[in-house]
Amino acid sequence: YRRQRQMCIRDRLKVIIVLLCALFMMACNSAKKPSNDMMVYNLNPSEEPLQETPIYKHVEIIKLETSPVSLISNINRIEMNDSIIFVSEFGKLYTFTREGKFVSQISRKGEGPEEYIVLSSFYIDNKKQQVTIIDNYKNVLINYDFYGKYLSTVSVPAGSFQSCHYTFLTEDNQLLSHNMMDMNDTEAYSLFDMRKQRVKQYFSYQPITVGNYMYPFSWHPMARSGKDIDIIMPLCDTIYTYSAATSSFEPKYIIETPQKMIPKEKIRKNTPSYTEDICKLSEQGFFTGFTGIFETEAKILLEYKDQGVVMGYFLFDKSSKAGHYYLTTWNEKYTTLPFFNTIYAYKNVFVGYAQPRDLLELENLQDEKIRESIKDLEEDDNPCLILYELK
Repeated sequence: YRRQRQMCIRDRLKVIIVLLCALFMMACNSAKKPSNDMMVYNLNPSEEPLQETPIYKHVEIIKLETSPVSLISNINRIEMNDSIIFVSEFGKLYTFTREGKFVSQISRKGEGPEEYIVLSSFYIDNKKQQVTIIDNYKNVLINYDFYGKYLSTVSVPAGSFQSCHYTFLTEDNQLLSHNMMDMNDTEAYSLFDMRKQRVKQYFSYQPITVGNYMYPFSWHPMARSGKDIDIIMPLCDTIYTYSAATSSFEPKYIIETPQKMIPKEKIRKNTPSYTEDICKLSEQGFFTGFTGIFETEAKILLEYKDQGVVMGYFLFDKSSKAGHYYLTTWNEKYTTLPFFNTIYAYKNVFVGYAQPRDLLELENLQDEKIRESIKDLEEDDNPCLILYELK
């Protein structure tokens, strides 16, 4: 009887162990599944060279009006809605109509209460029809309407926007800012709670450290995705998203890269030149990571640089989670309008910009509408915006 009982107990234990193993395997599989679901695959055949440019089905050129009060040399950032375009170059912010007609300059440098000393960043609030300049020297948020009329100034605690250079207003009424690499600041992103006047830091740059300078690894590190905001990090294959519903960050996409990503540990400690390190490691066959993210309703365009110099893109479809890598080239003999450097994305278009002299060099363009739209350009005119609707 005892022997039968012991055998029965052993049999039960075996069954329990088998069940536990099965449950463990199921748990492992369910833990791995989100990673597989987040994977975005590279469809470039390894034996073929990269394609030169994404293919578009429609293009529109917006000529930004040139006048003595709206002279722009290089565009740093734009924001736009259905009726107005905000154009920033270093230290200045302008507004234009959707057709490119100049509207106003938003404030000016100065000591007055309506003026800024440093235009660290800006953000727009479409609900309030309001644009806000962040001055981290005066530690203030200066509010204007979309046509440049001064509305109010809000003081913030010192250091709230110390190294910021790109800011979005979130759906839960916080300010999400991207911070430049700095020998003192190691956090890439910060959330400023306007009600509590409090800052929280996220995503450390460590182990990357830089010397006695500030460096933005990206000029467009964030993109809106519905009510959420997608962000990138240097030397990282993952896109993270900030959810306004949960006020938290989560990984969203993991991008398949064409070569192995540069290990962060290979960047020199307190590097005197981050770009020099990136270029040298790129020459050794490493992938340099993504330097910009642009997002339409259906697609995401990630910017990168090959050999630290040549501009490239990874374009993928959100639904299929697959895409292609491209390297951009320049040839004045193009018969179709090339894909100029992307600076923004809105609804279903990616927005690039080009200097007039580059457009005027394209003498072999076959599209009569494009040729007609640029024929009156002068080389010293303001840059043009180019809206691409991709296939």
